[in-house]
Amino acid sequence: RAPISIVVLPILNQSGDPSLDYVSDGTTQSMIQDLAGVLGLRVIGSTTVFRFRNPPQDAQSIGHNLRADAVLQGRLQRNQDKLVLNVELTQTDNDSILLSHQYLSDTLDLRSVQADILHDTLQSLSFDTGRLSGQSPLGPHTNNPAAYEENLRGEALTRADSPEAFREAVQHFQKATTLDPNYDRAWSDLAQAHLFLGIYYESPLDHMPIARNAALRALQLNPSLPEAHGSLGVVDLLYDWDMRA
Repeated sequence: RAPISIVVLPILNQSGDPSLDYVSDGTTQSMIQDLAGVLGLRVIGSTTVFRFRNPPQDAQSIGHNLRADAVLQGRLQRNQDKLVLNVELTQTDNDSILLSHQYLSDTLDLRSVQADILHDTLQSLSFDTGRLSGQSPLGPHTNNPAAYEENLRGEALTRADSPEAFREAVQHFQKATTLDPNYDRAWSDLAQAHLFLGIYYESPLDHMPIARNAALRALQLNPSLPEAHGSLGVVDLLYDWDMRA
């Protein structure tokens, strides 16, 4: 069976509070990464989807343009003291709604909400979750809410694509790994941030060894993380010139 292709559009922050942009952006990035780790899914990368932060097209048009079978959209809102995440999953070929649900959270900690969205999305796509191997993406990568928030802030900053943003993101990823040394995603994101700094903005000597160690730590915790494998491969290629590795 051919892989199911899906695009996760940037979650729109409609809460009226710009300070929650990191929640919407970071959650989008995190869901893309989790779905990308599922064998049998083809997930459109975040560099592409963040161009549709304010999409002039409807979900069906975006799905057709990106050759995706389904489009996942979300809107972050606030209802008194609760955060509300309205999610809709659309099938591209006939514009039918596969999933339309409202997820509530009493706090900024959206770990359980994110896990529920991933689970419901796979079910709505008629994806056989029994095919999942290794660490399931249906559960959170950390049990520490503060570490999760730090990582969301870091992931949101990497969208800015500037050395200042990446340096600030590194600080958040480092805090996340300090709060939870077993947070595999935070180690992987830390590796990627140092990788970008070392390739595009600053001396590779200052960043590539750190990127390598962070990626190795991420893979020690979770050997199935694709981003960590990718980071390690780039270090092997561009820094060590080790083609075989």
